[in-house]
Amino acid sequence: MRPALLCIVSWNAARRMFVLEDLGSTNGTFLTRGERLASGSPRDLPVGSRFYIGNLQNQFEVIMDSPPKSTGTNPSRFADRFV
Repeated sequence: MRPALLCIVSWNAARRMFVLEDLGSTNGTFLTRGERLASGSPRDLPVGSRFYIGNLQNQFEVIMDSPPKSTGTNPSRFADRFV
């Protein structure tokens, strides 16, 4: 059985901004200030932002050493998926 996708972090090249979107996770995707993201409502993630999935033990920080390279796909949908 394949695990469910919980959220997606994508790179918007035109805006030079990461974007976080909850994909309907049961336990939620949160910004570190405790705000729960509504499913399907993308939020901007400036570099240095943190978010967590379910609880603070599943916390991530957005960092960037250099801009993401093109993968031949739509850069606004290129993503790391968290499961």
